[in-house]
Amino acid sequence: MPPIDYLLVGHVTQDLTPHGPMPGGTAAYAGLTARALGARPGLVTSFASGAALGQVGDLDLSVTPCGTSTVFENTYTPTGRVQKLVSTASHLDLGSIPLDWRSPRVVHLGPVADEVDPGIALAQCFAGAFVGATPQGWMRTWDSSGTVRRKLWDGFERLGRAINAVVLSEEDIDRDEAVVGRLAATFEILVVTRGSRGARMFHRGEPVVEVAVRPRVEVDPTGAGDVFAACFFWLVAGGTPPAKAASTACEIAGDSVERHGLEGVPGPDRRPG
Repeated sequence: MPPIDYLLVGHVTQDLTPHGPMPGGTAAYAGLTARALGARPGLVTSFASGAALGQVGDLDLSVTPCGTSTVFENTYTPTGRVQKLVSTASHLDLGSIPLDWRSPRVVHLGPVADEVDPGIALAQCFAGAFVGATPQGWMRTWDSSGTVRRKLWDGFERLGRAINAVVLSEEDIDRDEAVVGRLAATFEILVVTRGSRGARMFHRGEPVVEVAVRPRVEVDPTGAGDVFAACFFWLVAGGTPPAKAASTACEIAGDSVERHGLEGVPGPDRRPG
């Protein structure tokens, strides 16, 4: 397989829309963003034959075959997103990672439906890599109807030394400041995204950074947090100070909400200098 420098682990989903199934998930949004930023992304994922991929199909993919894809139905309401999980693809663990993809600059663990092994073995096997996580998929559960609910991220403390940075939204933790405190004490860098109110960045030993974002006309917020994370991880891994990386990532993620679906990922013209 060709060499890669931004490894993504997580399902490319099939999101049900009025226009039919569309590719989505952290792997899709972050992978396309990483490519726009000049990285060579490789996606370790799982989906069924015939899944809609769109421009995601142009990326380097290592696919664990499955009879079903991970399918979400999202409804946005004035009180937030209501999400239903229709089906799931195969579990992803250390054995899913191609041997020649185990020396990237950045590793991005991006579960959306608890499909990525949350254990220490996967997170710590990439010597010298910057390991980032967007743990929303480890913070979801669902009932018999598929309706998704939030839950605590079980056992995150054991990953404190293996993961360099965590990006999640305030909705992922129900805006619980106690949880923020525990996560900030565990990981070197924690970013809590706050939609139109920007983000807060916790960098161990440094003052909390409040990152503002310019007002946007929101068309579709799906994937904005993944765009932010890919930009942030790539910049910090390349030596950009975390506060500056967070500001740049907020700007690019803010642009993404002005377009529908994967059209919101940045193009090469938005590559930060």
